[in-house]
Amino acid sequence: MAAYAPEGVHEESPTYWDYGTGYLVLLAMGLTTALEDTWGLLQAPGVMESFYYRIYTTGPSGLSFNYGDGHAGDEPLLLHPWVAGAVGKPELATAALPTLQRMCKDQTRDRLAPLAVIGFPVTDHLPPAQFPFDWLGRGKVELVTLRSAWGDPGAVWIALRGGTIQVNHAHMDLGTFVLEAKGVRWAHDLGREDAIYARTDTWGTEQESKRWDYLRAHVHSHNTLVFDGKPQRVSGHTTVSEFESHPDSARASLDLTAAYAGNAERVTRTVALEDQRQHFRVVDEIIAPRVERELRWQMVTLAEVEISGDGRRALLREAGQTLRLTLVSPTADAGARFTVSSLSPPTEAEDPNTGFYRLDLVWPAPLPDPARIEIIFE
Repeated sequence: MAAYAPEGVHEESPTYWDYGTGYLVLLAMGLTTALEDTWGLLQAPGVMESFYYRIYTTGPSGLSFNYGDGHAGDEPLLLHPWVAGAVGKPELATAALPTLQRMCKDQTRDRLAPLAVIGFPVTDHLPPAQFPFDWLGRGKVELVTLRSAWGDPGAVWIALRGGTIQVNHAHMDLGTFVLEAKGVRWAHDLGREDAIYARTDTWGTEQESKRWDYLRAHVHSHNTLVFDGKPQRVSGHTTVSEFESHPDSARASLDLTAAYAGNAERVTRTVALEDQRQHFRVVDEIIAPRVERELRWQMVTLAEVEISGDGRRALLREAGQTLRLTLVSPTADAGARFTVSSLSPPTEAEDPNTGFYRLDLVWPAPLPDPARIEIIFE
């Protein structure tokens, strides 16, 4: 139960929250019907908060924020309906309803699907789900999500990951983000590598762990910064240092210094939702950068990518929608340019990552002090 404390953020991703919490709810249901008492299971620190964590980390498309070994599948909220009735929080059932309707429409199979039917509150009316647009969750993994609306599959949404790498199922993904707008997930996380699961020597998260030999676990496949091709540092904790939420905008800053110890004196990533919550901005600020070859800004996408002639704009197209990335900083004379890279892994045993590409912003050395990367998404 200690894994839910202090604020319900699950260190192993929503995928593994679904897996483990499913058995917790089964136990609570059984105790209720047999003994009329859950013995305080749902009141343990962080447990109830974790049901809200699961809602906030689901994007408008229905896909979740699949940091670490998680997968982004459109998974129904099967556990929320019974808990809604058990603790008197009907908004949990309201939040689950659209996901259950999609499950029925798509004929999705899940061994715990009957729980949603057995546990759904008996009522003629469910209240609207009124949740804040923006959320910050702290723990071994720290997360931020910002969005423009609830109940709109075309809403804009960004999720950012901080905390530590030294947790179960972790990747070198500190500072990574996923991004959705107009019904499209533009910035992806690749998720678990099955080749890791086929071995017993790939589960450590020490700096020299064999786990990092695999592309999907290494920093090279995540939406973050890379200094001279080096891995992130696994020790230390990256903390959300600022979090602001306003009616027409929101922003959060993540102190990434621990992830890049030895590469800079300070590294900060700020994500912002602006212009009536319709546009994104990502800003990276690096104090005293130590770069011999290049600093690389990365974003994994399934979209078709077109780079402007000067390398300062990228146009992404998918599902009839368009996302434009514009480089505000550094200026043109710094030599930073957008490029597109393959995500083919180094071994045949790994997932080929078919259809995925990595949009890079490559900034060659030397870098100024401070160095600033600012990109607007429209």
